[in-house]
Amino acid sequence: MWYHADKLTSRKLKRNVLGLDRVEEGGCSATWFLSELKRRYGSVLRAFLAVDAKTGSLNFHMFSVAYARLGYSRDVRMVWFLLDADGSGEVDLDEMDPTASGLLRRFHCVVVAAGE
Repeated sequence: MWYHADKLTSRKLKRNVLGLDRVEEGGCSATWFLSELKRRYGSVLRAFLAVDAKTGSLNFHMFSVAYARLGYSRDVRMVWFLLDADGSGEVDLDEMDPTASGLLRRFHCVVVAAGE
């Protein structure tokens, strides 16, 4: 009997890793998506730069193309609306990874101050 329960748990974990189920226990697929970006790219910042290094933000079309390129197709609109916290129609690094965004802002200030 314990083997069956263990196998069931393993199957649930596998479905979550493959993106077939949303994260259980009140989690959202946006949270899972961000953790998957960290797993694949090492950080959300690296993933963001791989998709868009020019404008600093993604509109829905750019996001959905990048989402599909990563191999995802489910819940793209839901993930988009959860990430676009301010409802601006664009997702920037500050919305996806506020910590990395803050570090970059501080680094920019230090570099600018050193150049003066």
